[in-house]
Amino acid sequence: MKKLLFLLFLAFFATAAAFAQVPKCFNYHGVVAEKNSQVKVSVSIINIATDPNLTQSDHPTVYSESHVVNTNANGAFTLKIGTGSRTGSVNFEDVDFCKGSLGVKIVAGSHTSVFPFVSVPYAMVAQSIPGFVEAQQEIQNLKTLLSDYKSLLSKVENLENDNSTLKSKLSTLEKDNISLLSKVSILEKDNADLKKSASKIENLEGNVEALNGRVTTVEDAISSLGNRVSALEAGGDDGPIGTNGYINGHEYVNLGLSVKWATCNVGASKPEDSGYYFAWGETSPKTIYDWSTYRWCNGNYNNITKYFTPTTAPLEFSDDAARVILGGSWRMPTKAEQDELREKCTWTWTSLNGVNGYKVTGSNGNSIFLPAAGYRNNDSLNGVGTYGNYWSSLTFEIFTYYSDIAYGLYFQPDGVSDGSSDRCYGLVVRAVCP
Repeated sequence: MKKLLFLLFLAFFATAAAFAQVPKCFNYHGVVAEKNSQVKVSVSIINIATDPNLTQSDHPTVYSESHVVNTNANGAFTLKIGTGSRTGSVNFEDVDFCKGSLGVKIVAGSHTSVFPFVSVPYAMVAQSIPGFVEAQQEIQNLKTLLSDYKSLLSKVENLENDNSTLKSKLSTLEKDNISLLSKVSILEKDNADLKKSASKIENLEGNVEALNGRVTTVEDAISSLGNRVSALEAGGDDGPIGTNGYINGHEYVNLGLSVKWATCNVGASKPEDSGYYFAWGETSPKTIYDWSTYRWCNGNYNNITKYFTPTTAPLEFSDDAARVILGGSWRMPTKAEQDELREKCTWTWTSLNGVNGYKVTGSNGNSIFLPAAGYRNNDSLNGVGTYGNYWSSLTFEIFTYYSDIAYGLYFQPDGVSDGSSDRCYGLVVRAVCP
């Protein structure tokens, strides 16, 4: 038979800490012969009222449970009675320790040891005293209130510190405000002086602009006379006076229509050059022509942001590529002016210096050349030498639904017509002037 040594140390946690929660167990420490081993231990709380000297071998069982413990190098182990696997029908919490005459039976292997409780686990008995549980809960509530009070005190202190800091900042801001008010007063005086100076500058700019206009008029007149003299010296006829001329350094031709037409596309230096390609309402060329890069929409043709109401009004000059780039009185033609060019002039498909296009001749015999410059879509150039697309200054004026479309002049070798294109496409511009 294996020897089994038991050393019993029962610790009852009635006052383990002031007003602590009463544990539903108590400790048991023992020593067995098996060292560094796993041992199964059966624990029973028994009634020894009829056998206080423990002379009998069998006692009524009040509560029973089992444990599996690990011993150390000395064979010692610790377990908590009340936390094992219950093997009977009674719960540990239901054991009435107030009745006394209770003992403990420990079974390890084939050895059994029985001993009485030397004292009642008062902490557990105390729970049965009337009002104990309520008092314990009240004490816990008071502890919670005390903790909350301390927390509130800490918050009050923090708020007082914050208040002191805010007062300091407010004082600083008031000083800064006084300083800013002083600076604003100075700036207002300076602004009044600047307005007076600006008014003088505007007057001077107006005088300069008027002088520039006179100079330009004189230069245009000199240029026109020079062209006429050159033509007469060459033995030719330059046509009626005022047939050709210059505005802001760019040449025009009088075709006998309501407006004069430029000899070159906007951005070109020769009649046969394509010049710049513009999305409608934009004033500079770019590399990608689609709705994602178009200025007057939010990414697609359903979200036009300007010129989306049906109208017969042309582009504003700030969005007119001809006015912005050529200056002076140059502008993009209206649809009516393009229709006039198409209907009242003779169109002849030809080539100039190897570039296909149309020679457009007015009733007075003067002519211009329109190259078949094609158009740009995304990053590709299409139709060069085959057809031409020239912007007008007017959007599609019938329905708001078609506000993503603008009018233009379209031609190919077998004919000329009015046309329309998506405003995001890149088309060329032939400017007009009064």
